[in-house]
Amino acid sequence: MKHNAFILILFFASFLPKIFSQTDSGDIFQKGVDAFLKKDLKNAEILMDRYIKSNPDSAKAYYYKGEIYILEKKYDDALTNFSKAISLDGNETKYYSGRSMVYLMKKDYDNAFKDYNKVLSVNPNDVSVYNLEAVTYSQMNMFDDALKCLNKAIEIDPKYTDSYRQRAILYFYAGDTGQAFIDINKAIEINPKDPVLYNNRGGLYRSCEKFSEAIDDFNKAIELDNSYAEAYCRRGVAYLYLGEYKKAISDMEFGISLDPSLQEPVGDYLKQAKEKDKEKK
Repeated sequence: MKHNAFILILFFASFLPKIFSQTDSGDIFQKGVDAFLKKDLKNAEILMDRYIKSNPDSAKAYYYKGEIYILEKKYDDALTNFSKAISLDGNETKYYSGRSMVYLMKKDYDNAFKDYNKVLSVNPNDVSVYNLEAVTYSQMNMFDDALKCLNKAIEIDPKYTDSYRQRAILYFYAGDTGQAFIDINKAIEINPKDPVLYNNRGGLYRSCEKFSEAIDDFNKAIELDNSYAEAYCRRGVAYLYLGEYKKAISDMEFGISLDPSLQEPVGDYLKQAKEKDKEKK
């Protein structure tokens, strides 16, 4: 009996660390996902790398690394990780969707469409893919095809707000501002808590030189997400056109501090606001 008890002790002594390591490993993965959702990308990447070290065949970990790299605009790294996820699990359609986004960013439209087709062959009602196809067609200046994709998406799911948002943008660039407002208003009606929709409608108002209405929408976007860098910058530009230069400078500088990539598209407006503010003095 003593011998058997000793064997059991040895068994549990060797088995328990495996249990705890698996638990710890799963905890690391979840912490990585949580960090990603909070846009704490540096820690998300570190945690996913730790998880992959213990689980080198985890397709889902490579998928999340791909998503992290998209947000960091490291598209070659994102492509490598999505492809690795697909090589480990070729049946998960979201891995193809993720990779198709990278191909879209890299303007590799042929490969993007191959991945879209792969997803739609499994799930022909995936409205997010129809939206990606619409963006791709838009970049290729094939607006009729883009519109068909968005109409199809809305037919499948009339509550999917991104389809209305994308179609509003499409109508705006086609010169149909009235229909653009109808679509963006519909999207806001469906989801009044989405800051992106107010930011987009604010952009429409600004383009129509309705600056006060634009500022109201940018205010709402910032109220819903106080770290929304683009909304600050767009509100700053609207203030510039209203002649409120100090507010313009403050908003644009703060927006750029939140997202330095906005320096290039906003820099000229910021320079103009500073020059106008000096002249005013």
